[in-house]
Amino acid sequence: MTTGSSTPNAAHTQPEAIPAPLAGLHVGAGEGRVLRALASQIEVKAGEDAGLSFGIFHSTFPPGGGMPFLHVHRSADEAFCILKGEVEFQLGEQEIRARAGSAVLIPAGVPHCFRNVGNNEAEQIGIASSASIVTAVEQLAQVAPGDIDAVAQLLEHCDSELLERHPHWGP
Repeated sequence: MTTGSSTPNAAHTQPEAIPAPLAGLHVGAGEGRVLRALASQIEVKAGEDAGLSFGIFHSTFPPGGGMPFLHVHRSADEAFCILKGEVEFQLGEQEIRARAGSAVLIPAGVPHCFRNVGNNEAEQIGIASSASIVTAVEQLAQVAPGDIDAVAQLLEHCDSELLERHPHWGP
């Protein structure tokens, strides 16, 4: 993230908060907060602490990985731009496969989940109209594997709901 000069502190293990933009903000490759959630590596470019009305993250996930739990955001829209691979989305009753170069636009109120159906890693950019969605993604990295109750609580905190308590596509 380019916000001026700073001296890295090797002992500093917590990621720094992304500052609210004064006249804009540039977050370069690898300069966001990097974490692992479910099977994905996620780089948060802007969460609630950026002071914007939206959040944005870059995610990379292996074959079969993604967000396999059907959920709905009651008051936030989401958009995913597929950079690499092939990602299957469940959007309400509709299943679609999105390849590199595709955009998947999900209005508030549409149940959805997604997974990588390709043979190689998939990459996408996620944008949510409420930065609280990105904060929930960050908090998901702290959830113990298999703790579906904690996942449900995180979603409730950002006006969302977990609709299935098991992966949508089965094992």
